[in-house]
Amino acid sequence: MAAASRRDPQAGARLSDEPGTTVTSTAYLVHQGKSEAFARLVEHAAAKTPGVKIELAGPGACISFDPTGRPY
Repeated sequence: MAAASRRDPQAGARLSDEPGTTVTSTAYLVHQGKSEAFARLVEHAAAKTPGVKIELAGPGACISFDPTGRPY
């Protein structure tokens, strides 16, 4: 569903104040027309993995996919 993806190099670091360990933090570039279906897919994955928190946040494409790596 995603046109591109990019894993955050800080994936092993604590990315929030939530307890536990961050396993991965990945950005997905999803066309606006597919965003609702993508969100449903994420919700389904979260429901199928008890004990693992899967969180959908965004939009962050302007930062995650800027080839210069600079925020806007």
